[in-house]
Amino acid sequence: AYVLDNLHGLRVFDITTTPAATIVGNLGLSGDSRQLEIVGSLAYLADGGGGLKVVDISIPSSPGLLGSVAPFGNQVDVALQGSFAYVAAEDRGLQIIDVTNSALPTERGSLDPSYYSAIAVDVQGDHAYLACGFDGVYAIDITDPDAPLQVGHFVLEDDPTGVHLGDAGNVHAAGDHLFVSGYDDGVFVLDITDPSAMSLVSTFVTPGYVFEVILDGDLAYIADYDGGLQIADYSDIANPRYLGCADTPHKRALDIALVGNQVCLADWEGGFHVLPQHCVPSDVPEEDLPALAAPLTAYPNPFNPQTTFSFSLEKAAMARITVFSADGRPVRTIADRPFAAGPNTCSWDGRDDRGRGRPSGAYLVRVETASEIRQSKVMLLK
Repeated sequence: AYVLDNLHGLRVFDITTTPAATIVGNLGLSGDSRQLEIVGSLAYLADGGGGLKVVDISIPSSPGLLGSVAPFGNQVDVALQGSFAYVAAEDRGLQIIDVTNSALPTERGSLDPSYYSAIAVDVQGDHAYLACGFDGVYAIDITDPDAPLQVGHFVLEDDPTGVHLGDAGNVHAAGDHLFVSGYDDGVFVLDITDPSAMSLVSTFVTPGYVFEVILDGDLAYIADYDGGLQIADYSDIANPRYLGCADTPHKRALDIALVGNQVCLADWEGGFHVLPQHCVPSDVPEEDLPALAAPLTAYPNPFNPQTTFSFSLEKAAMARITVFSADGRPVRTIADRPFAAGPNTCSWDGRDDRGRGRPSGAYLVRVETASEIRQSKVMLLK
């Protein structure tokens, strides 16, 4: 497994050793290393202000730098297709690098479609998909690498109401769909059958900030900054279903990769973890799982000093209602108990678990059952 470490550069782990993976190789880097993609015996690294680096990993114990190019910008993500590397640079948008000669990569074209910083990129066929945070996702025609052209733009908003759903983080194209990490708003799936007219297919809410989503058939493995490893079943892509989770020591999952039958996960200060890829869709029929029959709502909203949350269950079930701050940190557990079938309500008085009044601002309220998570935003005004 190949891990980027801001302090130590590229680290190579042997994940066949037990009970813990061992470091077998290391390569120091000059930049703030962010993301990498491996093709054969080469690793392509988005090295922050250090540009794009090409590393020979044919000998895992001795990775070596083959070539690099440092176009202006802060390179944060990279995707490979054919003889080109497509790089997301925070302050320069999409940069297209010709890597035919791995020892001498050269910049061919670029496009900066947004005022906001580029965060991530993925490529499929004739199009690159560039995530730009609050500004959503751009579809870019890359048929001519010297002159990429914007052909589509989707902002994560609910069109009828104009309510902002989330910021676009990491992106992964899979056939007719694009999976978008929405940070504190979960995982969004877009229909990209027509890149010029992308549309929202589904939303899946997780406990905290989503930093990465990896697909394996109908399963999505999600790196959640506040909830560790989360797994969802996308066999019905319009109605994703929560399967389970695996906590890590710090519950600060930042990145994830599937290697054989194992899940490799970077856990912030909790280090690097290897978990068995044992999660499969549940054999329990969907109709036997407790489901939320209606959206979670809050009234009044905005509120001061108290608001009431309303939700409905199709059948009696355990449910947890939690309030989070805007940065994803838990503030108050409102309830964690059995609820009756049908409509249910509970209230929040604007205080945390220690009885301290919270400041004005936006908060997230979440109701979780064994099969589903719903979330809503509320505004406390004082």
